[in-house]
Amino acid sequence: MSKKSGFTLIELLVVIAIIALLLAILMPSLKIAKKLAQAVVCSAHTKQLSLAWRVYAEDNSDKICYGNVLLGSTPAEQWVQRMAQPGDPGYVSGTEALEREIIGIQQGALFTYTESEKVYHCPADPAYKKFRGMSTLPSETKRSPFRGFTIAGGMNAGPSPGSTVGYKGEKIIKKIGQIVNAGEKYVFLEEAEEGKGGHNWGSWILDSNLAVDSWHDPISVWHGDSSVMGFADGHAETHKWRNDSTKDLANGIIGPGQIVDPDDDLEWMQRRYIPKN
Repeated sequence: MSKKSGFTLIELLVVIAIIALLLAILMPSLKIAKKLAQAVVCSAHTKQLSLAWRVYAEDNSDKICYGNVLLGSTPAEQWVQRMAQPGDPGYVSGTEALEREIIGIQQGALFTYTESEKVYHCPADPAYKKFRGMSTLPSETKRSPFRGFTIAGGMNAGPSPGSTVGYKGEKIIKKIGQIVNAGEKYVFLEEAEEGKGGHNWGSWILDSNLAVDSWHDPISVWHGDSSVMGFADGHAETHKWRNDSTKDLANGIIGPGQIVDPDDDLEWMQRRYIPKN
């Protein structure tokens, strides 16, 4: 008489425990790998935007596109158009808001050179995942469900297309030829959506005076302790932040305008914002 072979209860429990242990070991590695992959995709998108920004200027007598995103005004040279939503300022989230934002991207000055709305999105943006399906937004009414990038204020992104002076009195760059050391001047940034005062219309503003020790607009930190930026020569790079206050700003723990340690992060950004007058 033959005996039926099989696992005992203890053997099954041992196998389950081993699988659980392996998953516990692998999960952090998988999360890290996912973040790295998102950073690579984001860097590729930022580089494509930066190249599109530069080629647009080459096709338009060296003039760079308008980098602000205005409400109620849609100049043809604006890099993306803002499609007004019900309840502006801001918008009502949901499918309609997303569709209208995509239309605004497609009608922007750079879309001819990118040919894909996906280029305007960072896959690591937590706000898009969190709010994209909501019919209304809790408290914050100025949130972009898709576009994660903004343009630095000094890069022809002042209060109006004709501005020669920015929000902080800085010089507004109008042509590629005006940019000194283009490889060190950033154009595109990831802007925090969930920080205090965070939104993604307008442009990204910073006081480039080294004596100022506070941020004006928040910046995102979506890639561990780093962010991706696109520069005026067309390249993109991932910059690692050194100060905890920079990450606190992105997470809404502190707000723009609060005093921070000016060394490292803030000073690095101030020096690369735009040339001084």
